[in-house]
Amino acid sequence: MTYSVTVVDESDKPVSSATSSQIYSKGLLHRFASIFVIDVNSGGYRLLLQKRGIGKSHGGLFSESVSAHVRADEDYLQAASRRLGEEIGIYSQPCLKEICKIHVNVCEPETEWRKNAFVTVYECFLSEKEVMTQLNMNSSEVLNIYFLPIDKVIKFFSASPGFFVPCFRYTLDAYLEYAGYKTCAV
Repeated sequence: MTYSVTVVDESDKPVSSATSSQIYSKGLLHRFASIFVIDVNSGGYRLLLQKRGIGKSHGGLFSESVSAHVRADEDYLQAASRRLGEEIGIYSQPCLKEICKIHVNVCEPETEWRKNAFVTVYECFLSEKEVMTQLNMNSSEVLNIYFLPIDKVIKFFSASPGFFVPCFRYTLDAYLEYAGYKTCAV
């Protein structure tokens, strides 16, 4: 599916739109939302990690619970809410709390892929039971999901960063800083 993504200037003001392939091949500054779904009903903080669908860019790698390009006709929050439904079937409009906005600029020279984005990071509290009751994974987007304690996510990422999408390091560190954990930048 092709859709227009909001292209912005250095002040995060919309200036145009482009397809996602244009965004990444040209390194255009754009808007992106990352959602960390947290289960606190299991005796501690557990993060829903997503394993991306094989047909997607960075397919088979782990990422945030849900992530979204901000389309030309929506804002960050609308994109985050839309993707909760499109990726894992959560249409109940759970409370999304904005944690922070960061600028991520990462490139893969071997593929000429470059993510240059303002990323708004959201936190969403949903129990594993709530997620599993509503879960309807879009198999073209998501291969699987896993609820892991935050400390295990940190250890997993620190030991094997190549198993994660390139921008995960930045969104995870932003979330961990907010939540009062020691960051894990490798």
